[in-house]
Parts: sequence; C-alpha cells; structure tokens
Amino acid sequence: GKTTLQNRLVKDLRFHRLVATTTRQRRKNEEEGIDYYFENEAAFLSTKERYLFQDQIFDNWYGLSYDILEVAATTKRPVVLVAKLFDLEVFRRFCDQILVVELISRDVNALARGRKFASARMLERLEMESNEQEAKNSDETTFRFVVDDLNEEEVFNRLSEELSRRKIL
Repeated sequence: GKTTLQNRLVKDLRFHRLVATTTRQRRKNEEEGIDYYFENEAAFLSTKERYLFQDQIFDNWYGLSYDILEVAATTKRPVVLVAKLFDLEVFRRFCDQILVVELISRDVNALARGRKFASARMLERLEMESNEQEAKNSDETTFRFVVDDLNEEEVFNRLSEELSRRKIL
C-alpha cells in the first residue's frame, strides 16, 4: 500500500520522489533508480557514511543518501518518501516541504494476513510500529490514516483532500 500511494503522489500530483538504496534483491516489476537503488551488502556497508540514515530490516539494509536529499532540496515540488522515519527533523533540514504519511493499522493481524505475512517477526514489527505511530502527536506535515477497511483508492482520495485543505497542492 505505501509504495502504491507514493507512486500515485508522484504520477498524479507531481510530488518529487526520494529514492532509497537497498541491499535486497530487485523484484520483477522494480526499476533501478525509480523504486530503489540496488546495491550488494558489501558495497552498502563499505560506504555507510554516504547515508543520512540506515536501517536493517531482517537481512536487508535500507538507506537514504545525502546526495538524494541535496537534489530534493532544490526541487519546488513537495517531497514524498516511503520509509520509517525515525527523526523527521533531520529530513526537514534538507527539504522545505516534507510530507509524512503514516498508514496506521489498529488491527495488525488483519493487515499482516491481508499482505500475506506469515512471519512472527513481521507481526511483532508491525505491532511495534503501530503502537509508536499511535503515540506520536500530529503536526502540519504529518498525516495519519487508519487503513483498516480502506482500500488504496480511498487512502489516496483522503490524502488528496487533506493536501488541498492544507493548501499543499
């Protein structure tokens, strides 16, 4: 759902996409430089200082490079990134308009079943992230949507309405 939402923001609303780097294998439908930059683990770990943040999810690394952020800082369009943002203030230094969309599920087990996740580790991570998101306070650039019983089109429509209401579009 997150990547679909990001793609719609880029295509339909002309957002600028921040492209992260990952060490995981490329999926059939993914393109280098569009979905991710794909690197092997040795290359990624040998240049960790290039990345503002790095996160290891299971056996794969993900990171967002300073170079990508510098390019984003020069764009006049709102910026979209699909990621778990641990420190939003770090990103705000680089981009005038950072939009964070947090898709929250109050029913983590249903979300996991819907995404065909079977792993206990994945359920634990989803539960932890859902609890963290619930605890945060809203601000002007953060949108929280409870996605239980919503389809991707409904999430996109609600976000579009909120962006218009806040005069971000």
